[in-house]
Amino acid sequence: MSIYLKVPTTKELHYRQEWMKNPRTMSYNAGYDIDLKGYDKATGTITKTNEEMINWYNNWINQEPDKYFAYIYDDDISEPIGEVYYYLDNSIHNMGIVIQDKYRGKGYSYKALLELEKVAFEKNNISELADIIPLDRVSAIKTFKRAGFKETELAKKELVFGKESVGKQLIITKESYFTNKINLNKLIIRNAQKNDIEQIATIKVDGWRNAYSEIIDNEYLNNMSINKEINSYSNKYSLNDIYVAVLDNEVVGFCRVYNYDESEFEDSEIDCEIREIYVRPDIKRMGIGGKLFNFVLNHFKSNNKRKMYLGVFKDNYKSRNFYEKMGGTLWKSTYLVIEEVKYPIVSYLYKLN
Repeated sequence: MSIYLKVPTTKELHYRQEWMKNPRTMSYNAGYDIDLKGYDKATGTITKTNEEMINWYNNWINQEPDKYFAYIYDDDISEPIGEVYYYLDNSIHNMGIVIQDKYRGKGYSYKALLELEKVAFEKNNISELADIIPLDRVSAIKTFKRAGFKETELAKKELVFGKESVGKQLIITKESYFTNKINLNKLIIRNAQKNDIEQIATIKVDGWRNAYSEIIDNEYLNNMSINKEINSYSNKYSLNDIYVAVLDNEVVGFCRVYNYDESEFEDSEIDCEIREIYVRPDIKRMGIGGKLFNFVLNHFKSNNKRKMYLGVFKDNYKSRNFYEKMGGTLWKSTYLVIEEVKYPIVSYLYKLN
């Protein structure tokens, strides 16, 4: 079983049109008081004309990142086995999944949920996926939880064939998705190699645009060039001074260091520095930065370094909290000049022995 998602063409709308008219497939939808043209309360089915399907298509397709719809396919089956979708409803992305009746009970829902999460969080970078599932759909709730969803306190009461039904909200956030996905035990930290440079440069540019959008002039950030950074890392810096964090053969973070032969500071014990440390923005705060930071600290200690220094933009409070958590002591303030603009910098010291 190999599951994948595919956005349908207009010529493929008949699949959805057909299973929406199938009482067995739509039984979960029966009994509700839904004000929707074509909805049959007795069966849960929804009947749509060809013209209505085209109108629906134009409203749903090519609306990413905040609206997404796709058919679910199994490599071994020629027709789609169901559908997944999500849409922005006020401030939350609600989702749904439908498996054709004849394909239920075969594990498709779980695998399709994983594929939808990948699209939502890795491709479209949305914040969460949520659904409200009636408590009597025990199997569905178990499947969602297996796919990483967690129950919230939100409950919704509705009448189904005149009887009260209670549904609970299940939600998965982007942060929890990446936390579940990333196995830090598989993280490798090593010296950078020549073929890492493009990934390093991309992380640098994306990192600046993500972290400094409210600190540095946006025109400067927008004009940053990956090719220019590739040139810098290829020609200005030694790969011996760059360490990369690698996960599944992909560079997900890096740190560039500097060693002082003789102290250039009034504190004569300062003999090393972290000049850059960045993690791919979509997987920040997952523990990678901490692993990379500690690796470099231990490297300096093993080389009998005494005191490490680093600087950070004064207004970059998230990074400052991280550096303080890692044991840094606030030292002094200075400025960094970028295109004739002065930006306040604060520095932190780390005793290594």
